[in-house]
Amino acid sequence: MKYSINKTVIIFNVLLSIIISDSLLYGQSKALKNNFKYVQIKLPENVTVNLPDNWTTWTEKETAALGKSTKEKTKNIGNVGVKSKLAFASNYYDSSKTTLAMFNIRYYPEYELTQYDISHAEEKDVQLIDYTLKSSIEKGLKAEGLEIIDWLGTNRVLINKATAIITEYKRSSIKGKSFCVRLIRYFNKEKSFVITISYRIDNTLTLRPICDEIINSIKPESIVSGNAE
Repeated sequence: MKYSINKTVIIFNVLLSIIISDSLLYGQSKALKNNFKYVQIKLPENVTVNLPDNWTTWTEKETAALGKSTKEKTKNIGNVGVKSKLAFASNYYDSSKTTLAMFNIRYYPEYELTQYDISHAEEKDVQLIDYTLKSSIEKGLKAEGLEIIDWLGTNRVLINKATAIITEYKRSSIKGKSFCVRLIRYFNKEKSFVITISYRIDNTLTLRPICDEIINSIKPESIVSGNAE
């Protein structure tokens, strides 16, 4: 993998915006259905994912407002600017309208790394990503008055024939309940994206399998069809 530590820092500092998006999403609430089935969601750049139909999808106006707020916050804490767009967000709520789980996807059209780069990277490169990302996330959480409770690391995995980098950690929240967060990162040059999915830790038994199902359903068609670079 051809990149320097400095370039890695620039690439991954943008993930501070994901941390803040996660925090902001927690403050929103809508009603919940009791039963669910998985439905396929078609996302930009020919990406699909299956979400339970009792998760509440944000409107385009709400998503745009969140993206704008995130951009302002990251600018205020000195984040290095990398062009990105929050394209879709969805939350899961309990009967008291409290957020229990969150999903969002952000696209990075200026990323340079490819599927070939990440699939052929050495383990030391993956660990460099892990080290750099942890530092960035700690900075982002601190700015929000939050902290990492447990860092579970970064691993390279194959999901539906596409190579992804998954980072997992546990963090505090603004309302006292801790969350488990996973960042699922796909490098594919201008079609690169990061999915953030998180759930409240005190609901692990119920929500972990659901979040696993969502992750396993992610399908970037441009990669799966063999058109990735």
